[in-house]
Amino acid sequence: MAKCPTGPLRPENMRSLAVLKAARERERARREALNPKPEPVVLDIALPDRIRLGQLAALMGARVADVVKALIRRGEFLRAHDEIDYETAESIVEEFGHKPRRAES
Repeated sequence: MAKCPTGPLRPENMRSLAVLKAARERERARREALNPKPEPVVLDIALPDRIRLGQLAALMGARVADVVKALIRRGEFLRAHDEIDYETAESIVEEFGHKPRRAES
C-alpha cells in the first residue's frame, strides 16, 4: 500500500473547503478572461404573415424551446409546430434582439 508523501490524511493535512472554493473561483475567472463571450449577432429577419415556431427559431438561430418559453411567459401555450401571426412573431424577434421586417409576397 502506497503512503502519502506528507503523511497520513488527517484533517489538519487537508485544505479547507474555503480555500478549495476560492481556487475554483480563480480558475473559472481565469478561463472566462481567456475566452470572452462573443458579441450577439443582430439579424434582419424576414417574416411572412404566418410562421411556425420551429421555422421562426431556425431563422433566428435560436432553440425552439427558448421561443416557446418566451411565449409561455406571455401566457401563450404553443408548441413547435403551431403557427403564429406576424405581429406575435415580430414581437418575439424583437425580444430576441433581432430586427423584424415583413417578407415580400
